[in-house]
Amino acid sequence: MLVEDSRIRINADGEERLVQELSIADRIVNPITGGYDEISDILQRVVSRTDPRRVRLEPVLIEKGQLFSGRPRQDLALSPEQVVLMTDLKRTRGRPAVLSCYPAKDISHNRLMPGRDITYFAIFFDIRRFIEVSGVHIRAYTLEDLCDA
Repeated sequence: MLVEDSRIRINADGEERLVQELSIADRIVNPITGGYDEISDILQRVVSRTDPRRVRLEPVLIEKGQLFSGRPRQDLALSPEQVVLMTDLKRTRGRPAVLSCYPAKDISHNRLMPGRDITYFAIFFDIRRFIEVSGVHIRAYTLEDLCDA
């Protein structure tokens, strides 16, 4: 899930919008296909400072430029289990890049300790796909994913 104020790329021109400004039926560019898909649902969850599950839900920080080619473009806070698409961390030099998915907790260096309530957003589409957040591709959800959980 995305933390409030995450910047989502919404079109082919690179325009971004804050996650909390998105609405159901907005069309978002698919960074893999270049097409556009309509948001079918958006769920919001607030994790309070006093929530006993807070420790495992604390966002992780992927720092600006930490991953590759200056990505993310700015510090990016994600839920620990948010899936990020990137080139394989274990690839050998000289071999073709392999795309792999990693939970954010496995590629971040830090956990954030904001000392305030955390507002998470999950964006749903009718098809499985990725969205671009600050130059990083992260997995979006389908309503079927809720049934599988």
